[in-house]
Amino acid sequence: MVLSVERICIINPEDTPFTKDPVMLQRIEARRQRAFGIIDDDEELAVTLKFTAVQAPYVRERVWHPSQSLEAQADGSLLLRFQASGEFEIMRWILGWGSEVEVIEPPALRQALTQRLQTASRQYAGDSGQQAVTREMGA
Repeated sequence: MVLSVERICIINPEDTPFTKDPVMLQRIEARRQRAFGIIDDDEELAVTLKFTAVQAPYVRERVWHPSQSLEAQADGSLLLRFQASGEFEIMRWILGWGSEVEVIEPPALRQALTQRLQTASRQYAGDSGQQAVTREMGA
C-alpha cells in the first residue's frame, strides 16, 4: 500500500502498542525487492531494454533493480535486463528515456509502449493544440 501523506486529514493517536510481525516484514521486503519502484502489482516481467551508445554510460552508473544485468554491444549500445513487477512504473521510466531506449522484451510491454507513443504522436502531430493556445492568448 502506498499512502499519499498530503491526503491525510486527521490522525488519532492511540495508546495501543505496535509490535512488528517478522513474517509480515519478510513479505514486505520480498515485495520491495520484486518491485521496480514502489508499486508491486504482483506480475513480474522479464524486461530487456536496448539503450543507445549515447545513453549507455548513464545506464551503467546506476543499479536500477537488484536483478539487473548489463551486456555491452559491439556498436556501443547496452542491453539492460531485469525481472521486476510494477509495469506502470517501468513504462513511465522507459518513456523518460525517449528515443534512446528500445524495449526488446517482453512483447506485451513493447506493444503497450507502441500504443502509448502512437497516441502521443497523434496528439502532437496536428497544430490544433497550438491554435487553441493562440486563441486563448488573444492572438
